[in-house]
Amino acid sequence: MLAHQEGFLATGDPAALRGFLRSFRAVRAVEGLGAENLLHAVIALGDVAIQVAQRDLGPGPRTAELIASLARMHRATARLVVEIIAEELDGRVAQLRSLTGRGAS
Repeated sequence: MLAHQEGFLATGDPAALRGFLRSFRAVRAVEGLGAENLLHAVIALGDVAIQVAQRDLGPGPRTAELIASLARMHRATARLVVEIIAEELDGRVAQLRSLTGRGAS
């Protein structure tokens, strides 16, 4: 996951990261894990990356810059996961409406 997040930091383009997160989510769904598990994993990974950077690099302007970049990456990744979950829920609502004959409202 970190490699995909690094790519996002380097390019600013969320498409590849979003694609990876969708694939990761699909694999976890097959394993029976809910969408919230991906969100928890992303948050935990971001928190650990920041803690390790703070511990290993110590205080200083380069550390502060890295921490700020990690926090941006962390926030963007969590937002993408929330968007993926929202899209899944929209799809389920549409499917339920289709099955119950309610149509879109």
